[in-house]
Amino acid sequence: MKRRQKHRQPTRSSPGSTHPPTDVPAGDWHTRVESLIAAGRTRDAVETAKQFLKGAPGPEAETLLVRAYEARIQALMASGMYTEAQVLANFVGERFRAYRERVAPLLR
Repeated sequence: MKRRQKHRQPTRSSPGSTHPPTDVPAGDWHTRVESLIAAGRTRDAVETAKQFLKGAPGPEAETLLVRAYEARIQALMASGMYTEAQVLANFVGERFRAYRERVAPLLR
């Protein structure tokens, strides 16, 4: 008797998510993340900003990632996912303590 194969759902990944290119200017990363946010693709914006942080760690990359997280939290709240938004905001506040004040007003 044959075993049944489980059907896997395709995973969403942002373009270029395997290895962040280090030779891409920071402005290009900003433009890409902001365009994803404007298009309502906040999950992809967060993933793209994470790749930038991995490839070029520093305050500029952290600021961009926090901006993407802010947009993601707002999107979660807009869709009624308040618990998830609060969990994500708490995570961001703990992970990026310098930006805690930027995320805190989103939960009021």
